[in-house]
Amino acid sequence: MDGKVKEQKRHQQKHSGPKAERKKLKKQGGTTDEDERKRNPKAFAVQSAVRMAKTFHRAQDIKTKKHHIPLVDRTPLEPPPVVIVVVGPPKVGKTTLIRCLIKNFTRQKLGDICGPVTIVSGKKRRLTFMECNNDINTMIDLAKVADLVSFFQFMANKYIVMYKGIDIKKM
Repeated sequence: MDGKVKEQKRHQQKHSGPKAERKKLKKQGGTTDEDERKRNPKAFAVQSAVRMAKTFHRAQDIKTKKHHIPLVDRTPLEPPPVVIVVVGPPKVGKTTLIRCLIKNFTRQKLGDICGPVTIVSGKKRRLTFMECNNDINTMIDLAKVADLVSFFQFMANKYIVMYKGIDIKKM
């Protein structure tokens, strides 16, 4: 341990034996696979033509799959529901209108309405009813989501139906 590093003995390569002969053949350019096939041709012959055809077709299918990447269909199976928001001051009849519409479409009574109610009105059509208080912040948030907005006024039992802010019908 006086600073000298002991040099280790290098690995001695084989100069004889089957492994060394294979290495010599590799260096010369010959392959051992050809020699084995010449020595024992029946071992490397096709055993079954059907199996050979299946493996060939399988390999070709895999190659073509790599070239043709399937496109994923990302369209939804069902369209999104139509969102209907009923807006108005208290005691105007927003909940009563929603209950009547649900009874008209489903032929069933609905007890308490807590949050949005979605019903199936046709084979590919759904309706979502939402009730909005007389609060401007809630109205703004629901107007962003809504497809149809119904404003109730207490004057002479008339209400205005608005679609994206445009007057459609006055009753």
